[in-house]
Amino acid sequence: MNDGETYPWLEAYEAALMEVDRTKMHGRLLEASAAIEQRLLRPIDVQSAEYKTIVTAEITLLTLRSEWFTGRPKARGAATSSSQASPDP
Repeated sequence: MNDGETYPWLEAYEAALMEVDRTKMHGRLLEASAAIEQRLLRPIDVQSAEYKTIVTAEITLLTLRSEWFTGRPKARGAATSSSQASPDP
């Protein structure tokens, strides 16, 4: 695989990364995960650049799922600091 080659699953992954519509995000995440799973059904060298990219992509997809669907704030420190502040007497 040369450096200029793109991976077949990459288009679905990038679509999930770029999605901003909450109603479409779940589907984009599923499509990206399915595309990666399909790729992993074929032999792949675990030392290859593609495999390393897949590992990174899977971690990123898990993070996106967590941020979009658990209600967890993106800037955790900002949310907790405002809730811990005590009012001035």
